Amino acid sequence: MRPRTSTVMAAACVCGLVVLAQRETRTQAPAATFTAVTTALTSAAQAIATFVENLEKATRAGLRTYDLVAARRAADVLRAIGARAAPLPGEQAVLVVDPIEQYLTAANAALKRGAPLPLTEATKRWAGVNARLDQVVPKVEGLLAEVKAAAASFVDPKPYNAFLAALGGRQLVLAELRKMPPPRSREETTQLQTLHDRYQELITQLQRANAALEDYIARSTTP
Repeated sequence: MRPRTSTVMAAACVCGLVVLAQRETRTQAPAATFTAVTTALTSAAQAIATFVENLEKATRAGLRTYDLVAARRAADVLRAIGARAAPLPGEQAVLVVDPIEQYLTAANAALKRGAPLPLTEATKRWAGVNARLDQVVPKVEGLLAEVKAAAASFVDPKPYNAFLAALGGRQLVLAELRKMPPPRSREETTQLQTLHDRYQELITQLQRANAALEDYIARSTTP
């Protein structure tokens, strides 16, 4: 009987360790996903910033080292993202809603009241966050790929490669983010706040890129 009891106890211990490991994986996975997305946004912002600097240098020097057709395509991508800092004359202003900020406002307000954001509301708002990132991040990836193809020297390979590595193949990290339950705890909303800060940096760089492209295109087409 003793060997059988020992076997049962050993099996119970193994099961307990497996359950503990699964719990740890579940608690660590969201943090790892937040970190990966944050790294991707940071690296993308750095890569776009380098592109802007090189484009501005070329514009000031009167160089046409960036293909005009490619520049116009890039400008179209930025318009699709909604990266205009201000509308052009005669163009209707379009408010680009920031669903991440809206989510954080609602989640933090709920926590201040003493309870997490209700799951139904959190799930709906979280879908909006993912939809916005799914709109922006792949377009930024495509934009940088096109810039690299048209003028490789305009893209710093270090942040560009870090961006791709953090994304994973086929934007795998975005798929992982979609699978996550909506962040509702204080710790999770703090991680989301960090992600949002990096997202805002990326949007700022995209707005700079939009202005630089418009200037470059205007000067390139002026007799």
